[in-house]
Amino acid sequence: MNEVQFERFVEQNPHIEYAFVEDGIDFRNPELPWYGNHPENCIHVAGWLMMELEPDGLLKQINKGCEVDGITRITGYFTKTSSWNKGKLGELRDRYKNEGRFGGAD
Repeated sequence: MNEVQFERFVEQNPHIEYAFVEDGIDFRNPELPWYGNHPENCIHVAGWLMMELEPDGLLKQINKGCEVDGITRITGYFTKTSSWNKGKLGELRDRYKNEGRFGGAD
């Protein structure tokens, strides 16, 4: 994956958190239960492997092989976020998230 593909991947997957570390990149999807509220739970991808991975392969690694689609409820309707355009995804990213009684967004 080159830099342009990585930027597109980040743009298309705003829910994926990532951090550059000395020898690669750490990724996590906080929407999945096995990541929980623990920032140390992540998938580490070495720099050399990033060059070989395709965006879909990286997403599968982060999601541990699961096909995951974000679902949100707006004005009483549930919708998959994968069908949203860039503007709507930006609104979702900027939306205030209330910490509920279980520690997640309500």
